[in-house]
Amino acid sequence: MKNLFVCLLQCISDRGFHHPYYNAIRAYVHTVDVKKYPVYLYKLSYKGDHSFTSIYTGGVPIGEFDAVHCDDLIYTFRAPVIFADFKEDSADAALAAHFSRNLVHFVKYG
Repeated sequence: MKNLFVCLLQCISDRGFHHPYYNAIRAYVHTVDVKKYPVYLYKLSYKGDHSFTSIYTGGVPIGEFDAVHCDDLIYTFRAPVIFADFKEDSADAALAAHFSRNLVHFVKYG
């Protein structure tokens, strides 16, 4: 039953997030000069010690998920009320530093 529920949630995620995202990209590349205004995409697939999964499921362990919607915010902004901060030498801290550098580079250079 858990696998069926996880499959259902993945379908909902695909329909609710990925499908509109890809439709927006398709519309953009067909209407805008992408050489002048290129498209930049990223998808965080890192599953660290912290995740919004437990918040979305109400803490009920219904299955294993990869990174979920908003998990990238954990590595961009600190939210100590929701998630404990990373240990200084952890993989989570290294990813947060790397991810933040990439976002700053994008903002600065496009």
